[in-house]
Amino acid sequence: MLDWETLVDVLPDGVLVVDGADIVRLANRSAAALLGYRADELVGEAITKILPPRHWCTGRGAFGRRWFPDPQEGEPVVAPIVFRRGVEIEVEWTFIEAPLLEGATATLALLRRRQEALRPQQGEGDSAAVRILRLVFEHAPVGVFHFDERGVLTACNERFVEILGSTRQRLIGLALPTLPSAEIQACVHASLQGHRAHYEGDYRAVTGTRVTPVRVEFEPILASDGRVLGGVGLAEDISERKGAERRAAQAERLASLGTLAAGVVHELQNPLAFVVANLDLALRALGPAESGPPAPPSDPGADRTSPSPASPASSPASSAPPDTVRASVENAREGAWRVATIVRDLKAFARSDEEIRRPVNVHEPLEVAMKLAANHLRHRATLQRDLRATRLVRASEPRLVQLFVNLLLNASEAIAEGDAAHNVVSVTTRDVEGEVVVSVEDTGKGITPELRDHLFEPFVTDKPGGMGLGLAICHGVVASLGGTIKALAGARRGTRFEVRLPSSEVAAQPRPRVAPSSPPSGASRRVLVVDDEERLAETIRMALSPPHDVDVCTRGRDALERLRAGGDYDVVLCDLMMPDLSGPDLFEQVKAIRPELAERFVFLTGGAFTRRTRDFLHGVPNPRLEKPFDLGTLEQIVQESAVLRTPEG
Repeated sequence: MLDWETLVDVLPDGVLVVDGADIVRLANRSAAALLGYRADELVGEAITKILPPRHWCTGRGAFGRRWFPDPQEGEPVVAPIVFRRGVEIEVEWTFIEAPLLEGATATLALLRRRQEALRPQQGEGDSAAVRILRLVFEHAPVGVFHFDERGVLTACNERFVEILGSTRQRLIGLALPTLPSAEIQACVHASLQGHRAHYEGDYRAVTGTRVTPVRVEFEPILASDGRVLGGVGLAEDISERKGAERRAAQAERLASLGTLAAGVVHELQNPLAFVVANLDLALRALGPAESGPPAPPSDPGADRTSPSPASPASSPASSAPPDTVRASVENAREGAWRVATIVRDLKAFARSDEEIRRPVNVHEPLEVAMKLAANHLRHRATLQRDLRATRLVRASEPRLVQLFVNLLLNASEAIAEGDAAHNVVSVTTRDVEGEVVVSVEDTGKGITPELRDHLFEPFVTDKPGGMGLGLAICHGVVASLGGTIKALAGARRGTRFEVRLPSSEVAAQPRPRVAPSSPPSGASRRVLVVDDEERLAETIRMALSPPHDVDVCTRGRDALERLRAGGDYDVVLCDLMMPDLSGPDLFEQVKAIRPELAERFVFLTGGAFTRRTRDFLHGVPNPRLEKPFDLGTLEQIVQESAVLRTPEG
């Protein structure tokens, strides 16, 4: 026979049984769903958990008479409940006195969502005007919703439900002034004060799990005497527009990268040239190897008739002193680091993790941008800088690099080539009244009056072959950070672009320069190197052993089999990107079978260029080493990351 608790559990209305101490003794599925909990999470909790604090009191009597003013038994009372995530939803409460099995009296509370308020009233069912209004409301191509004078959502159309990814039953009765978004709260309050309001940004559903980029216009509803009767909102899903903006930004970034390419190639060729030359000098000084010299790497573009580079085999054995060898190797190392710095700066410009924001010193992305644009500027103007200490700004560093590169290229292209000595591009920074101000000024041709009013609009340009997206993207970047950008007349001639960004409370500190570390002393470790680049893996093995015991795997699956078979390592140096089994996949599989090894992984990365690898690195606390790295840093991280081995015997 069906027991009464099972029967109550399948009722469509929410049911709570509350004892005399205001403790929930039973909650059915509908009540739990209405409140955003599981039923077992409500049982045993005080009823105050689901009531707004303004309804709490210390009066005596049954539950309904304690918490609401004089409810009649069996008559509904309209009052809010507190949904799990803190927002309020208005419902109808109905109270009934009921005996518990122990003989004590309890209160049975029925919770029912209010019906949608904009349905035709009794007697209006045949009204053509009402039917037309209803059709317009339901089939509008944008989300439409209505809220009353308290900000409680009383009606919405199906498009609004689709945009938010919820259900109409969950949304009706939602108290908009209790939503967690301060910006949306401010818009609702402005509407209830009789003003229009606008919101654009992400909406994180409190009655669902979806995050949607939306644009919402709020409009007050006024009575003939000026009283505010509530408000209406129009909501639009702008996901596609945001996607198009991101694609346009990426296209402009690639176009800017093409503009920079010639200068970057020049900057790379110089250090690479003396890296090769100094390594050749070092090899000459060391004399020929006993097994004979290695063949020089083949160059598909080399002239086959030209002599090959000098090598130890073609030169007499040298008795050069060790200082000569050291100087050559140090020069080569310096050149390699210059190449690494250029590549790092390019990566900061080109990578696409622009949504990740953190406190940033604007001088750092400015320095990257000035280095990337240096060769392009060199033939047109002298670069001057006046970078004063500023506070930090909360921003995405790649987006700031793109912003400043675009402004520098724009300044450069405003100046004709051939007279660099008499033209200037100046960059200044300063703090002004809670804002960080960055200015880029040129002595170029200036902006025509026809163009000035449309300067930041997409596809507006006076440059032959220009895309007209650079300044529009600059405006978008600055606006997304809550700042402003203006084009002003230059001090002498030309144009000054002034960017103002909200500053944080923390002053920026110069980043300390870290000298290459010496190999730290410490206990021996067992190290597993997992990297598909065989030469790098072997170099790491030679650098760490001795004193460490180092094994090498050049395939992720080989490493997995070794660890699955019980291989015990203090440190696993794991490449992030490998063709057969990626670093994240290896980590997750090892974590599942041998969780004690998870914290021993150190990730080696030449750049996380896929969304999955970026998300993975942001989600794990393990240390990581950016390639290229110096051996002192490698040895230090092995010492610091390892779990000390227990001495044998």
